[in-house]
Amino acid sequence: MKRHLFLSLLTIALAVCFSSCLKDEKDSSTIIYSSQQIPNINKFMPSHLLEMMGGSRIHYGDEPPRFSGHYAIDSLVYRQVRYENESLPQHTYNVGNLVGDFDFYFYDQIKSIISSRYVNVNPIINPIDGSIYSQFTAMSYPDTTYHYFKNSFRPIATSPDKPIYFEGDNYDKDDFAHAYIIGSGNYFTIFYYDVAIQIYDNNWPYSRNDFHRVTANIISGKLTKYSEIVPNANDSTVMDTVSKYRIDNFCWGKEDMGYFNEGTAIDLLIASGGQPTPGDVAIIDNFGKPIYPTND
Repeated sequence: MKRHLFLSLLTIALAVCFSSCLKDEKDSSTIIYSSQQIPNINKFMPSHLLEMMGGSRIHYGDEPPRFSGHYAIDSLVYRQVRYENESLPQHTYNVGNLVGDFDFYFYDQIKSIISSRYVNVNPIINPIDGSIYSQFTAMSYPDTTYHYFKNSFRPIATSPDKPIYFEGDNYDKDDFAHAYIIGSGNYFTIFYYDVAIQIYDNNWPYSRNDFHRVTANIISGKLTKYSEIVPNANDSTVMDTVSKYRIDNFCWGKEDMGYFNEGTAIDLLIASGGQPTPGDVAIIDNFGKPIYPTND
């Protein structure tokens, strides 16, 4: 009897211990991180974009810095441009042209996966008096990108610079639900695909067709820690010193892959230089100035 009781108690103790070990393993961020797999940037991104970014602007490593925040950039400029079809008129960007105001948001980072979105306001300026008489807003959201790619990836499949990753027309729709971040120390590289959606105001003088432009993106830079004195959240008469991170050496490479809304209208705009040709690449920076997070 005692032997049976001892065996029963031993079995219960082992079961409790085993259950506890499973819970610890499930809750351990180390287990999640060690099993995380992300696409290889050299196969996932198009070759022309990788070539123009070059080895010095892509930071490799599986221990990227952790960061998040809202970064407003108002001085981006085109540094390099590669046109897929040189016989067409030059498009909406040229070396030295200003790009416009961008608000970048980085959030929900889990090791090498991160969410990234932006909002870009494009004013239309009257050439006579310099006044702004219209504007449109271009936006990129992970949820929107996932929505379009979950049913089709035709813009990438038919792109003249289709990446190796997508050969055989096979892909996982979840690959487009977020961005990926690699790097080590303070250096990072973020890469992802997005679908830009445009919203027009009532004074927009042209066609309101939104072609859902698909772009491959690589963003790289260095996170630099700095201190800032801000009012205390509970008592504005008290000042606190907080640590924040700015982005140094910001570089943004973009390659146009294609459009979800295809047809005669977009073909005519591409032929006239009004929209980028699939395969066009641009490298953008902000004159080397640091980019500071906004206080929101």
